[in-house]
Amino acid sequence: MKYLLVTLFLFISFLGFGQSVSAPDSKSFTQSTTGQDASGFVLSGFNSTATLLASISLVNPPSGTTFVLNTTTGLTAASGFTLSGNKTRLVVTGTMNNINTALASLKINTGSTKGNVALSVAATINPAGYYYNGVNGHFYRPITTTATYTAARAASLLTTFKGQT
Repeated sequence: MKYLLVTLFLFISFLGFGQSVSAPDSKSFTQSTTGQDASGFVLSGFNSTATLLASISLVNPPSGTTFVLNTTTGLTAASGFTLSGNKTRLVVTGTMNNINTALASLKINTGSTKGNVALSVAATINPAGYYYNGVNGHFYRPITTTATYTAARAASLLTTFKGQT
């Protein structure tokens, strides 16, 4: 029997003290097997009613390795993503409880290629009125203005979000 060693990584964007993502201990997965338990990631310290933006990603996975969330209740896929099916990357919005429930249902599907499986989970507060485009990794905030394109663009370049222009 051949095994894959999984290294579980976590990344988090902090907007306040006490917010964190905890990761489970490393696990081994059998090659060419679907539905292997990869649960154990837990978000904590966020306001229970806040809308969070969470990213779940396989980092340079072996060929054929994917993940699936069996429970997605209360989650909304970011633009460019869908909740169903096997993934190598998924970005969602939801409450901390909804995201934790989904993370508890996280399963790994391995292909026939042996290698390390690195999984990244990140979370941040997603303020109302901002939208994440998973295709290009940018946030957008639609506004209504009567300004010309040139004036609106100049004003937007003076605006920051999470430390970025």
